[in-house]
Amino acid sequence: MEYSIETEKFTDGTKRIKSFYKCPVCNYKVNDQQISVSKVDGTEKLIIKIEKFF
Repeated sequence: MEYSIETEKFTDGTKRIKSFYKCPVCNYKVNDQQISVSKVDGTEKLIIKIEKFF
């Protein structure tokens, strides 16, 4: 298993960071955590949401 990180950026300004373990042979993924960052009403306030999967 290899440890990988992916990032995504959405049109509303939200950013998501995903970390997971991935099998290089069969591409099976086991999620580790997901972090989402978004702005509140276009202001400088940030909402950070962290999800742990195990």
